Amino acid sequence: MPFKLWLYLCKLAGIPLFVCFIALILLGSDWSAVATRVLFCVLLALGATGACMGVLMVFGRLKMRCPFCGQRGEAWGSKSEGIRMECPTCGLIWTGGALGLQIFRENTPEDAGRNNSGTNRRPAKCGGREK
Repeated sequence: MPFKLWLYLCKLAGIPLFVCFIALILLGSDWSAVATRVLFCVLLALGATGACMGVLMVFGRLKMRCPFCGQRGEAWGSKSEGIRMECPTCGLIWTGGALGLQIFRENTPEDAGRNNSGTNRRPAKCGGREK
């Protein structure tokens, strides 16, 4: 699974889906029964995918695709550090920013030549832009 897709799916989709699901249950109408079932199925699929990925993560077998180069690397996460992955070519990939929606990576030797001093200490953002 792509690192970027899972990050945005977890950060942006889960809470609004859950709020809509609860609202439909509480409001109740003719069409809400169908909408509630659809939202429940989507939430169930997200939860099951997250549970499977969590089990893989616990055993160190979770692999995700790098948002910068597309290669597969080991992914892990913690409450304090967020979602992270180790890409064979890009190094450490991590999330950050105000809401944790930005993706950063360690500098590679190719990044070092981007400024005049030859050293680039700031992490690169997803999309190739500098922080």
